[in-house]
Amino acid sequence: MPRSEEMLSNQMLSGIPEVDLGIDAKIKNIEATEEAKMKLLWERHNKKDGPSQFVPTNMAVNFVQHNRFNIDDNSKKRKVEKVEVKTETNVIDANVDKIVKKAKGERATDDYHYERFKKQFRRY
Repeated sequence: MPRSEEMLSNQMLSGIPEVDLGIDAKIKNIEATEEAKMKLLWERHNKKDGPSQFVPTNMAVNFVQHNRFNIDDNSKKRKVEKVEVKTETNVIDANVDKIVKKAKGERATDDYHYERFKKQFRRY
């Protein structure tokens, strides 16, 4: 009986006495477990095979894009015509010119790259 003595020792150390709930509680627990299993299996079986909210609907994403990085675009970037306006030079105009030059350098290139992407796949 070393096993029962070990269990008794562990129970005494934890300070939680084991209470027998009876056969009715055990049967109810088993029935609830079986019902939960059946419900889970039924939900899995009847689950729609359609795309979930976490899966992208574009199936082309799952395939290899062989020519994606091999295609060279030989078209030159569009150059923006510089509009020259003659103004009187003063402190405010100098600051405005600095701001305008800085803004030209930080222009978004989304449209340029989008058009380039469309042209790339028109060729093939």
